[in-house]
Amino acid sequence: MNYIVSQIFGIIALILVAISYFRRKKLEFLVFQNIANIFYALSLITLNLLVAGIGTFISLIRTLIFYIYVKNSKDIPWYYLPLFFSIYAINGVINWQYALDVLVILSSITFTIAFYIKNLRISRYVCLLPNLILFIYNIIFKNYAAGILDLIEFFVILVAIIKFEIEIKQQNKEKINENNIKTEEDSKEEINNEL
Repeated sequence: MNYIVSQIFGIIALILVAISYFRRKKLEFLVFQNIANIFYALSLITLNLLVAGIGTFISLIRTLIFYIYVKNSKDIPWYYLPLFFSIYAINGVINWQYALDVLVILSSITFTIAFYIKNLRISRYVCLLPNLILFIYNIIFKNYAAGILDLIEFFVILVAIIKFEIEIKQQNKEKINENNIKTEEDSKEEINNEL
């Protein structure tokens, strides 16, 4: 029964995470990530993967704190980085079960860095590696729905990166065209003034 419940929680988390990476605003991104983290953590805890499950609840708290700062248009203080790095390490020491739990700790730290970064464009890139690591972890421990979530999230991030990079290139191209038009108009005006 726990296995089926775990898979259901993982599927719900997957849907929410996929939606998050297509948000344009950091605030919306963090809201969807928070809700997804609840279901992801439950999928892990129902399989007794405590370092990962409790670590995900810690991530939920981290993301809520970061959300409050972003919502209030304030910078996230730097001291949250070593604070959460320490909390993840302590969770690993207390709930250690498997050698692979170290991968969960490193992934949590990497996600903390990604969510701390102001630039959502860079955050997306940083989120790629921990998703691959968690995919491997979840598949090894037969948490297939969560593993599939991590793999799909990896590809969703890639699609989001490509989508927004194309938009940025398009915007840059439009700016160049606007500048060229202005330059041509300025040149014509200068010629007319000289005549």
